[in-house]
Formats: sequence, structure tokens, C-alpha cells
Amino acid sequence: MLSGSLPFEAESAVIVAMMQLQNDPRPLREINPTIPLGLAQITMNAMQKDVLRRYQSAAEMLCDLEAFRRDPSATFEHNYYIDDAPTRFVPTNNTNEEKPEKATKTQTRSWVPIATGVMVGVAILVAVILVITFMNKFNKSSQAKECPNFVGLTVNEIKEQYNPEEYTFEIKYEETDTYPVGEVIRQNPNPGTSIKKRNAIKLTIATEAELIKVPDVSNDTESLAKQTLKSAGFSEIIIEPIYDDVVNEGKVVKTSPLAGSQISADETITMYISKGKEILYTIVPDVNGYDEESAKAMIESKKLKFGTVTESPSSKPKGYVISQSIEEGTKVAEGSTVNIVISSGLSTTSYSMNISIDLPEDCSLSSGMLIAKLSSGGEYESPMLSFEDGQTYSFTITSENVKDTLTIKIADENYEYDYKKLAVNFSKQTYEITTNYDDYPKAQ
Repeated sequence: MLSGSLPFEAESAVIVAMMQLQNDPRPLREINPTIPLGLAQITMNAMQKDVLRRYQSAAEMLCDLEAFRRDPSATFEHNYYIDDAPTRFVPTNNTNEEKPEKATKTQTRSWVPIATGVMVGVAILVAVILVITFMNKFNKSSQAKECPNFVGLTVNEIKEQYNPEEYTFEIKYEETDTYPVGEVIRQNPNPGTSIKKRNAIKLTIATEAELIKVPDVSNDTESLAKQTLKSAGFSEIIIEPIYDDVVNEGKVVKTSPLAGSQISADETITMYISKGKEILYTIVPDVNGYDEESAKAMIESKKLKFGTVTESPSSKPKGYVISQSIEEGTKVAEGSTVNIVISSGLSTTSYSMNISIDLPEDCSLSSGMLIAKLSSGGEYESPMLSFEDGQTYSFTITSENVKDTLTIKIADENYEYDYKKLAVNFSKQTYEITTNYDDYPKAQ
């Protein structure tokens, strides 16, 4: 059965028996070179003509078979003995009539080796059947196959779709809220890997994670919120500062996941801490000389609030801006209000008033000028004055407005310094100093 042919073939059983006694079988590996050497050695040893050279017991043969089963590459020190003088049958000479009984005895004894050979053949046949059965099982068990994809299946689905006897599994469980409970989430080796029956496939199966409710820590301080979250069972906490218009600086705005969410204890919680209202800055545009609509668009484009509009007589065209409440180029917070004054055109009515100003005694300039500017556009410039004696200087200013704002500056040949700001009421002929500046140079 190993070679696919019988060791001896003839037209009759008698001739086969004679061949068993006289002829040597052809070596198995000459017939089929793929037969393992160790298996061929076991088989040929069982077929030895000399009884003493064969296995002396079935246990001895089974011992070699077990060694070969454990290690198919094993070999044995069994060599088939070839008898150079094999037993031969000599035809009986019937001319000698005095020895018929002796001849009959010889013929009777000659059948004993034949029977023995037949028994040996049967034993060999049984051994070969056992070896072939083992080899088939061994080949099946050692045959490589492609590892299936078990990810996403449950244990019951694996049992239904695959033969459990063909695979060996090592199973462990992992808490998770990402995958359905009972499904395989990982496997090793990966799908498509070449495996054998003896190789264990490690499966990781999802189990339900214990969920914890996220406590509400909004408007708590950072330290108190951390303590609350840790007491609830959370250890992974990240702090993220953000601006917020409502929640005070240093307090918790919100968490992610949100309060009330049911999550596992090992999930990370991000805690957003308020940095207060974000203050953004912008630059005030110059709207002087523009009409009201253009000025409004320019102010709002800088994220500033367009404030009140006041008319004032001016030599500038009517409806155009002649002044603004915040000087152009000033850096202010977004949302600041900018008021404008637009020209009402030339007025036939004008108001004059005498203004008396005390010159500074601590000014380091020995002389200079006083420059007075009305918000409506009127202006007065004095001659050169001496600042050494602390004199009082008077001048007349004219405005087309009943009420106006007057800014007085001290000037030398190179610079103008803010000195005072006055609120002037021409109808009542009164004025009030609203601001004293400290910009002018002082004597040491």
C-alpha cells in the first residue's frame, strides 16, 4: 500500500510463497522515492526473511512506529539482510524407490516456511495499514491553510460557520463600549495568514464596560471640578482654557463628554476652563471728510459701534464729517462707540466770547504761543508770549455753535502740547475747564 504494488506477484499463491522464500523484495524507496526513509526502514525490517533479524515482538515494531509518528524525519538502524545463499527447492529424484518416505517428509516440512512467510506478510500488511492511516492523519493535521477572518463574529457564529476541530482558539475578554458585546474585536494571527491545525488563534472578545455618569461641574473652580471627577472614578482629565462671555474667568464652562453622559472610567474627560470674555482690539478709521453713510460703513467695518451724529455749522460741505469722538489711528476694543459731527453748512449766526487763561509757571519754555481750537472748526493763535512770570492771557474766540469744546495748546516752533480743555457756553458766556493736561515740558 505504501508503494502501490505488492512485494511479490505471480500466477499462483504457491509461486508467490516460493518467491517469498527465495527472492528479495524490491526496496520501497526505489518504487516510490517520496516514502520517508524511516518508514521504509520499519517496513523492510518487518519483511526480513530471517526471523531473528525481524522485530521480535509487535511492541518493538510499535515503538519504532511511535518514534516515527513523533518525528517523521527519524531514521532507524535497520538494513534489509540479503541472503547470498537463499533456500532453494531441489526436485525429488523418483528413480530411487527405497526413500519415498524421506521425500514425503521433506515435502511436508517445506510448507512450514511458506506458512510462516504468509503470516509475516499479514503482519506487514497490518503494520502498513496502521502507518498509512497515521500518515494520512499526520498530513491532514500538518497541512497549512489560510486563517479566516473571525473579527465581528460571535463565538456561536464561529461554531456555526467553521468546524471547531480544525482550529485551536485562545480566548480573552476586553471591556469596551465601542464594539458590540460578544463580538471578536481582534485576532492573532491576522486574517489571510497561513496557519496549521496545531497553531492557536488568539481571539479578543468584547465585554460590556462598567459605565459611570459624568457629574455636572459647570461653574465650579478647576480644583473643585477635578476633585469631583476623580471621586466619580475618572482619572484621565485634560484642561482646555477657552474664552467665554458668560462664565467667569477660572470657572468650568463645560466638559466633554457632557455632564450626564454614561462612559467608561478609562475614557478621557476634557474640562474647559473660562478665560473670561475675549477682548479683541481694532484701529479707529479716519472718517473726516466723508458723508454720514460712508463714515458709518467705515466704522462698522472695524467692528466698532456707530454712535450719535451731531450737526455743526462749518465751512465744509453740508452732511460731511468734520470731527469724530475717537481720534483716528487709536487702538480700542472691538465694540467701542464712535460718535461723529457732520457739517450743517455755513451759519449766518456766530457767537464770540472772551477767554482768560493762566499761563503755566513751571513750563521750561521761556516763550511760546497759545493755540485754541474749537471742535466745530474755529481756531485762535496768539502772538509769542513769555511764560516766565505766570501771566494770565485773554483772547476772544468765535463759534457758530451755542455750545462748543475748546482745546488750548502750548506751542513752540516745533511742537504743540495739550494744556487745557474747556466746555464753552456762548449763549451764557460761561466756560468750564474740563481737563488739565500735563503734556508740556516742565522746568527742572
